[in-house]
Amino acid sequence: MLIWKDSYSVGVEAIDKQHKVLFEIGNDIASAMKSDKDDKYDDIMYMLEELIDYTEYHFSFEEEMLEKNGLPLSDKHLEQHRFFIDKLTEKKSDEIDESQGETLNELFGFVTDWIVTHILSTDKEYQAPLNGKGVF
Repeated sequence: MLIWKDSYSVGVEAIDKQHKVLFEIGNDIASAMKSDKDDKYDDIMYMLEELIDYTEYHFSFEEEMLEKNGLPLSDKHLEQHRFFIDKLTEKKSDEIDESQGETLNELFGFVTDWIVTHILSTDKEYQAPLNGKGVF
């Protein structure tokens, strides 16, 4: 399970709210892993679509907020955003019907590691500059 901690806050309410939604989607994946349901294919595909759609929305919001405040994203930050979307899109095209449990485990591990690492390292870099511009 993904559990939100205050240490994950980037000090900007709108971004923190969106990160919390990503945690919820990650927890949906964890719930699917524990489910006794035999066929989880449709659930996996739905979660992948939801994750892709929401992260595209979130990344766009974050990128626009930073640019609007004169803080363009670094190439590294943009590459991380693209990598995450590309990896999820790639996962959608995998043959997952025969390996649903493995797919859920891989997806949960990837999402958990990426979200937490990205928030704590890359997104935190923008906390002080945004807060300094009065964005909380």
